Amino acid sequence: MMSTNRTPAGFRIISETPNLWIRYRSKGTSHIVAFMVPFMLMFIGFLLSGFFTLQELLRVGLWQSIRLLIEDGIWNLFLNLLSIGWFFFYLWILGIFTLWTLWFIFGITEFRASQDSLVVVYRFLGFSSKKQIPGYTIRSFAQSKDGGENMDSFPGWGLLVIANQEVELLQRQPLEKSDWLGRVLADFYRVQFVQRAIER
Repeated sequence: MMSTNRTPAGFRIISETPNLWIRYRSKGTSHIVAFMVPFMLMFIGFLLSGFFTLQELLRVGLWQSIRLLIEDGIWNLFLNLLSIGWFFFYLWILGIFTLWTLWFIFGITEFRASQDSLVVVYRFLGFSSKKQIPGYTIRSFAQSKDGGENMDSFPGWGLLVIANQEVELLQRQPLEKSDWLGRVLADFYRVQFVQRAIER
C-alpha cells in the first residue's frame, strides 16, 4: 500500500488495518468553483426576487392578483404565465448548479474497504448516502476522463470500480487524485488498476 506521506491533498487515511478507511474532500477545483459562483449569485437573486414577489402577492391578496393578471387580456395573461414558467425553470437550473458547487466545497466522500465489501459514503450538509459493492465482485479499478473535451474547458478525471456494474468513485478531479486512490484500492483488493483507460 502507498505510503501516507505521498497522500495527495484532500485525502486523509483514517485507518489502514485491518480495514482501509479513507476520507476525501475535494481539492484543486478552484477553477470550477470560480466558474460556478456567478450561477450561485444568480440563484440567490432569483430566490430573493421570488420572495419579494410572493410578499407583494400576499399584501395585495391572492385573488386580487389573479384578477389583475386576467383582466389585462388573454395575450398579457399568456405572457405573465410564460414569465412565471421561465422563472421556475431558471430557478431549477440554477439550483442544480448551486448544489453542485456546494458539493465541491462542502461534500465529503469516505471509502471504507474490507475484504467483504467496498462501501462509499457521501456526506453533504448533514445528509449522507452510501453505495456498497461486494468485495468478491470487484475485478479492477479504472481511470475515466470526464472533463476537458469539446466545449468543456475544465480537464478532469474520475475513478471507476469495475464490478458487476461500473460504479463511479471520483469525478472531475485532477489526475493525481484518481491515480493515487485507484492504486491504493487496487492494492488492497489485489486487482488490476487501469490508468487512463476509459473516456466518458
